[in-house]
Amino acid sequence: MRKPELVRRQPRRSRFRGIMGALAPRSRAARIFSAICLVLIALGGVAAVTLYALIATGTITADIATPYIERALEDRIGGGHKVDIGSTTVETTGGGATQVVVHDIKVLGPDGQLVASAPSAEVELEGSLLSLMPKARRIDLVGAEMTVRIAASGHLAVTTGKGAKPISASSLPSASAPRADAPQAMPQTTTPAAGGPAPSVPGGASQPASGSPPTAVDMDPLKPVFIAHWMSELEAAGFDGGALADVGLKDGTLIVENESSGRRIVFQHISVRLARPRDGGAQLTLTTQSPQGVATAVARIGAARDGERAIDVSIRNVSTRDLLQAFTQDHRRFYIDTPLNAAVTARISLEGDLRAADASIDLGAGALGNGEEVEERFVIDRARVAATLDLARRVIVLAPIEAIKNENRVILQGEMPVPATARAPWTFHIRQKEVVLAGKEMPEPALVIDKVDLGGRYDPPSRRLIVDTGFLGSAAGSFSFTAMFDFGVDVPTLKFDGTATPMPVATIKRFWPVTIAPPARQFALENVSGGTADGITVAVLLPLDLIGQKQVPMPEDGVRFTINGNGVTLRPVKGLPPIVNANLSILVTGRSVRITMPDGTAVTPQNRKIAVSDGVMLLPDYFPASPPRRSA
Repeated sequence: MRKPELVRRQPRRSRFRGIMGALAPRSRAARIFSAICLVLIALGGVAAVTLYALIATGTITADIATPYIERALEDRIGGGHKVDIGSTTVETTGGGATQVVVHDIKVLGPDGQLVASAPSAEVELEGSLLSLMPKARRIDLVGAEMTVRIAASGHLAVTTGKGAKPISASSLPSASAPRADAPQAMPQTTTPAAGGPAPSVPGGASQPASGSPPTAVDMDPLKPVFIAHWMSELEAAGFDGGALADVGLKDGTLIVENESSGRRIVFQHISVRLARPRDGGAQLTLTTQSPQGVATAVARIGAARDGERAIDVSIRNVSTRDLLQAFTQDHRRFYIDTPLNAAVTARISLEGDLRAADASIDLGAGALGNGEEVEERFVIDRARVAATLDLARRVIVLAPIEAIKNENRVILQGEMPVPATARAPWTFHIRQKEVVLAGKEMPEPALVIDKVDLGGRYDPPSRRLIVDTGFLGSAAGSFSFTAMFDFGVDVPTLKFDGTATPMPVATIKRFWPVTIAPPARQFALENVSGGTADGITVAVLLPLDLIGQKQVPMPEDGVRFTINGNGVTLRPVKGLPPIVNANLSILVTGRSVRITMPDGTAVTPQNRKIAVSDGVMLLPDYFPASPPRRSA
């Protein structure tokens, strides 16, 4: 029997070798081409690693990239501007990201003049420097300086960097708008910001053309759709439409030069950061160093969650005095020196429906009032205004509205219904919570006002703030008034008319604010006491720019205040005996004070009584610092 032949088993090839064998080129030309490609890839990798090492060690500087950075910035800025960079360095941040630092950066206009400059700028890149198209993730200007010059005429000139060409802007036109009853069209005075209210239409009668999209003033104030869309677009892309998620200014300086006041305010160590967190939303942070401490302002837009976004704005420890001196022309008329804190929070749906909102403004201890006369300032320990949206009732609840100074307490509360459109009138109603006037500046008893009733409206088309009904009541007497602030004319004006019931003279002195006819008020506080008063009327018709103005006299008919007194004690001239049980008739105008006394009795230190009749005391012009006084 023949034995079967043994078959030698072939060794099994690995799967990897099978794959490589299948991929290996068969022809000689293909093998040569593949070898060349592999060599080139290897050489490129070695060159890239070597270049990175040389740059990292400083053997080769990053200045070789300066022309490309300049060209990229010029393309970004556009308008024929040229960018000049002194030098460029490359650093690695703590998180391993690559950071490019450009030094002595300048932007030149098409005419070759310097437009802006900064000592340096930091750019953090997303990805490796060796990638083909690295994108900027963070940009910081370091040590930049901006100067804002405000001319006496209101013209602005902004300089961004030392030696840069000022960028001029015309002064804003007068804040005028047509009255509701004016037939003629008025020129537009302001340009609305994106998403902001459009300019008013004369008379408020004109409506958008059929088929045209509604403007912001025609929309429901509780449905700011444009804000929701803007926030969604901001989150969908970086600030440059790409990877850029962090833009800022480090250790900057803002200089405000006000020609009218002759002041030069320097805000140093300013840091500004606009960031887009990884989980969505955006945040703007501003900090600045001042003698009063570090002031901060933070605005946050939250990420979309549960179909809505949160908005949070807060301001802490801002000096109102610095703001007023830097940006207003009326430093002599107005004065305020209190720390300012404010906060706004809201929730808005992705479709643009406002779901909740509240806001508050707090002023710390300080003073506000006239810029030149300390006696004409209100001194406060604190003041606060808070508002909350009651969405179910479409009402803004104002509570509290308060100002506190020692024993003086003014605490009010009110409501403001939200109209169907922003163009419609905004009505308001304010009432008392607690009002006590008991300051130590006068010996009269405290005045408790147990009823405050203010009702009025703001009309956007005519730009008028109107108080239709005003009432202040106490057990001693009451005061009724109407008022109108008209901002729809070339020179904004105040119109005020009031009458009072008979009341003690002490109550009138408590009612009398420090800003109304200050010389006459001071004379009454120091020289008039006791008795009762009737026939009290107040009429004011003044341009707002004359209130608190010490350099320009008031018109004679700008103020008219009348009062008749009975049983009053009067000290007409310092050093002379007082006149008691006097009957007085007082007339205060915009320029003069006239006191007529039909009868009274002067009592000497020896208790001798002298009958006085038909007496007249006149301050013909109290505009000068030391007004003349005549008695007859």
